[in-house]
Amino acid sequence: MITNKEQLFSMLKNSKLAYQLFDHPAVFTVEQAMQYCSHIPGSHVKNLFLRNKKKTFYCLITLKEEKRVDLSELGDLLELGRLSFASNEDLINILGVQPGSVTPVAIINDNAKRVKLFFDEDLLKNEEINIHPLENIATISMGLNDLLQFIENENQKKITFIKIPTTSL
Repeated sequence: MITNKEQLFSMLKNSKLAYQLFDHPAVFTVEQAMQYCSHIPGSHVKNLFLRNKKKTFYCLITLKEEKRVDLSELGDLLELGRLSFASNEDLINILGVQPGSVTPVAIINDNAKRVKLFFDEDLLKNEEINIHPLENIATISMGLNDLLQFIENENQKKITFIKIPTTSL
């Protein structure tokens, strides 16, 4: 299991993928992240680790930070019924990251292939994406296509792009 940014950086270097690293204090919310990362160009995202009621389906949703998700509509769209946030224990055991450090690259730790990865199709409008590198004490900025290639190469898993249903405040 890859659990820290140094291991991830080694993998990215071996894959010959370019990225920029921005160190900052630990952040746990979008609001905190924007205090330190608003100057970084590209899409800033948030990641939701969700499960169905029976805990038979897990998914990781990556979407632009400013969007609010309607979990009821998302569950209907995916034909899964009611979705809720997975437990911290599941997050650690399945994706190998701590709460506050959820990131699409954590899918490489899903050796059992239990998690389905969904990106909001709005992310296709930007070439650069900003994500945590398995820890919430830094942000990496890289090309969206490079990120997709890395995940698919390391996890043999395709990312599904969908229109994430949102809700207003």
